Amino acid sequence: MLDDEYYVVTRPRQDDQRHDLLPTLGPDEDTADLEYRDEALPLGHKPLIFINALKESRQRKGMTTVKSPPSVLFDGDNPLVRGTVREKLLALDIQDLVLQPAIFIDDWDTWHEDYWFLTFLETHRYWDVNKSRLGRGVPVGSDTLQTVYDFALDEKRLSEIPLKDRLLFQMDSLPSVVVAHRSVAGFFRGDGNNGALVIPIRDYPNRP
Repeated sequence: MLDDEYYVVTRPRQDDQRHDLLPTLGPDEDTADLEYRDEALPLGHKPLIFINALKESRQRKGMTTVKSPPSVLFDGDNPLVRGTVREKLLALDIQDLVLQPAIFIDDWDTWHEDYWFLTFLETHRYWDVNKSRLGRGVPVGSDTLQTVYDFALDEKRLSEIPLKDRLLFQMDSLPSVVVAHRSVAGFFRGDGNNGALVIPIRDYPNRP
């Protein structure tokens, strides 16, 4: 079954009571004005800039954020990856994926410039309507996104697509999860401390 071949790449859950939390990214003012999540910026455009959106609220609670950010960070459902992961992804020439230069400014105002934002130019409804657990449709701009609680892949539809064109994709859903074939999922897993949770799609969401 194709469900056994695919993994969701998502942000790890964290215990808000512990210290040294991963940053929760948010764009700075200039980046927030750009359609960077679904459009490629012009060649030569300045890098996207992200900060820890929870910096002040965590400081008020006495919580701290890791000083050495991991190789994978998240802005919503979209990963940012360091250059080593970027090189592996570029070698695959993945359809509809653009890796855009990004900078993360940490809580100590250190600039981490070796990041790349994964922009998916197209999203896909690759779930099986009859086997997935669906919620209500939610209006988003001019579109309506389907809430999906548990994904089961559409075997017939995916099997008609060459593997090279379905190695990594983003679902057209809420949440807009990023899904990786098992041959690619390991890029995001790293040594287990890379800032990404990689779980079989049949186990999503990874309930405690």
